Amino acid sequence: VRSDVDEVISGIGDASPERMASASKNARNLIDDAYTKEWNIEKTLWDKVDLKQPVSDVKSLKPLAIAIKDLKNKFGPFAEGLPTGYFTEIKNLISRTRKGKATINDLKQLRTTVGAEIASEVGSQKPSRIRISALSDIDDALLGVMEKSLGNDDLANAIAQSRAKNNLFNRGTVGKIRGFDV
Repeated sequence: VRSDVDEVISGIGDASPERMASASKNARNLIDDAYTKEWNIEKTLWDKVDLKQPVSDVKSLKPLAIAIKDLKNKFGPFAEGLPTGYFTEIKNLISRTRKGKATINDLKQLRTTVGAEIASEVGSQKPSRIRISALSDIDDALLGVMEKSLGNDDLANAIAQSRAKNNLFNRGTVGKIRGFDV
């Protein structure tokens, strides 16, 4: 994807506004098509995961707690419109993990909520790059917690695909075009 987008962009140079607009549209279409393909692969891999698998231990939640603390420090108690329910969900997750009742599904559902918040922020009229970055940190921390709970190859494969997709589409040139990379 990056090489295809770079090729489209490199041909712009001192091009006319019409050519620049066309190249920009072509680059965005390439990215959107590739993202859809990668998202479908990711979904297929996650569909194979045993979501009832327990979260291994409370210590595995430390990166998530740090990401939430950083978010609170950056944005205060309301975290720039972030639903305060996140903080409650994290506390409940930690409590359920201590009792041996938290599952990979709990983490996956929280990732889905975080992903929806990221998409909403990116699509807003004035997206906050700092908020997108902070939410992306939480998403990455959730994947980290899941990694510490690895119990089979299906989970490892799904996590690897999620990380690869996030790295490709949310960082660098492609991430900037999509509005993710700060």
